[in-house]
Amino acid sequence: MRIAHAFNLANDAWSVVKGLRAIGTDAHLILQYPAHVASLPQWEEAEIDLSKVGDDYNPNWEILNENWSIPNYVHTFDMYKMSRPWYANNVDSVISRMTHEHPNFAYLLRSYSFNFLKFWTSLRERQGDETERQFVRLVEDYDLVVGHTPFASLAPRYKAIVRKPYILYEAGWIRYLHDPIYASPANQLAQVGYKHASKILFATVDLYGLLVRKGYDPFRLAYTPFAIDTEMYRPLEKHGLSVSPDESPVFLMPSRPDPTKGNESVLYAFQRYLKRKPNAVLRLVNWGPKQEDLPKHLAVIEKLGIEKRIRWLPLMNKRLLVRHFNAADIIFDQFKLGALGLLAPEAMACGKPVAAFVDPRLWAPYHKELPPVANARTAEEIYRQMVALEDEGLRNELGAKGRQWVLENCEMKLVAKNQLRIYEETMRR
Repeated sequence: MRIAHAFNLANDAWSVVKGLRAIGTDAHLILQYPAHVASLPQWEEAEIDLSKVGDDYNPNWEILNENWSIPNYVHTFDMYKMSRPWYANNVDSVISRMTHEHPNFAYLLRSYSFNFLKFWTSLRERQGDETERQFVRLVEDYDLVVGHTPFASLAPRYKAIVRKPYILYEAGWIRYLHDPIYASPANQLAQVGYKHASKILFATVDLYGLLVRKGYDPFRLAYTPFAIDTEMYRPLEKHGLSVSPDESPVFLMPSRPDPTKGNESVLYAFQRYLKRKPNAVLRLVNWGPKQEDLPKHLAVIEKLGIEKRIRWLPLMNKRLLVRHFNAADIIFDQFKLGALGLLAPEAMACGKPVAAFVDPRLWAPYHKELPPVANARTAEEIYRQMVALEDEGLRNELGAKGRQWVLENCEMKLVAKNQLRIYEETMRR
């Protein structure tokens, strides 16, 4: 069976493809480029100097591949250039810049009897249809396509042309897909794509209830945990990072500031903890100006007066992040949903204690044992875990249990085997 994983948001496809190929399956990755650098395999596999890659959303391809060769089972395509004429990007750029800098520009265009904007929009829609057809031709020869975000928007066209089943991989898009705030033609198509998927694989335990409430068939839903390369994410004897002697303990929260993650609670807990341990530091990752919730995060930091004990780290690839995991005393994930994000099992695989909120009611249907995390939900509970984990023996114990849990539940070959059974079942129907 030849399997294509299409798209690779946050590398959720790459790790599964690696696992599938490790167990002898002919799996391929269909990769959109340009894409955010964190959605490219190089983010996981290569040593990258991010100061040289340029725009995070359109990184320099040659720099990314300086010390890593793309395997022959990874295929790239350019959604923006496949069917667009040479002048399209230039005109789009001019229109975008003019309407942004001069609010009356769009009005003036609309005032002409020849409605240029309407013409240009219709032209782009026709080009978009051709782009979809070209993408479908890239994947039509595979026995099965497993589509990651945003494949669902292309799924209706794929189904109409190829007439083969497809599976969707859901890791959080559904949280926004039906929200009127994010309404768009692409999201409307994606809803159709979700409705007609043979299976929807969901990667976090809270998503089953959300998918059912949105009207998706429970019998088409299947849970699959994140696939973790436990040879890459592992304890290191030496992390090679400098740690100041007047910075202890070291807390790390690498996730994006996001209300759905509840990670603002960590800031309040940290403020209180500084009264107990003034030398503590909290390392945060700067995801850049396009992170819409960053200003609120910064305002809270300023309000709490903890700026001097915050250490901002640049956006980093995963091999460097593994070293930062190993250098930290505690890693914080998310505290609102009752499920874990991808960063939690990655950190656990490194043998480090993770603080997060785990809701037993969500996990019980899928796992015999709950993830061994320092369970907390509120700022008060997070603070208590900070205090409890001052005990080095407890930190080591929790870290060891965490790695073992990941080996037994999330190791990429194990996840690949479980997914392969679902693929085979889908193809037999």
